[in-house]
Amino acid sequence: MKRVNGLKHAVLLGLFSSVSLFSAQSQADEGWNDILTKQEATGRFEWIESCHSYMLVDLWERIFGSLDEDDATKIAQLKALLLEKEGSPAAYPQYLTFGKKDFTNPENWYAGTDKTQSCKAIPSSYKVLGAITSFDLQTYCNSAPTHAGFIWVKDVTIGNQTHSSGSGGYTNQFAKVFKVKRENTYNYNLQAGYAINSPASWKMWIDYNQDGDFSDSGELIVHQYNDPDSGQFTVPAGAKPGYTKMRLQASYSGGTIDPCGGFFAGEIEDFVLSVE
Repeated sequence: MKRVNGLKHAVLLGLFSSVSLFSAQSQADEGWNDILTKQEATGRFEWIESCHSYMLVDLWERIFGSLDEDDATKIAQLKALLLEKEGSPAAYPQYLTFGKKDFTNPENWYAGTDKTQSCKAIPSSYKVLGAITSFDLQTYCNSAPTHAGFIWVKDVTIGNQTHSSGSGGYTNQFAKVFKVKRENTYNYNLQAGYAINSPASWKMWIDYNQDGDFSDSGELIVHQYNDPDSGQFTVPAGAKPGYTKMRLQASYSGGTIDPCGGFFAGEIEDFVLSVE
């Protein structure tokens, strides 16, 4: 393990040439959207080890320019490099991100984030692009419907930023970051997907002061019974800069006004909001 203990970040900087080690926050601002929590960062390594261990061996050999050491040792040393600091778990572990050599992700492909997830093939034109430093948000309350699959969040647009997704009872869209600036006004558009003939109602909350809840004055942003629903909201001057949670509820029969409550049918999706 002497190789790893004495290794500087410059090793990876050299490996990835035009891409350096960078934080999840900064890469979100570039639209990369492969953003993981600390737990998911560890899960990413374990998923790659379980499904594509040869890539970790190849990466070790590219870093050290050597073929000595057995494969198990190479993987263990790379794990220590990314997930540990001075022999203890890193406060914010790093994880590998993938894409084409021109630093694009045209197939919208992301590696797994837990070793229990099913293996999937890496696109043939993709490679390891760099290592990203994870980050965490506050811990938030849970909210979910009793019945999923009837109505769900299909399209979310804020300004010129759009996210589309499929059906689910609760989805943590941690990797999707919407960027906003304080005192700016944004148009929004919300559209539901349906398996029943009944329009959705909408709620949207933003934790502007980053205190881990949606209960403060002004944090209920949308409360409408239209679908699709469009409107505007203004980010308050007093919003805390940084990364916070935005919660969206699409529901049948009105849902709940409680951001932590259960409701009959629909979907909850949580997103990351970058406030400047």
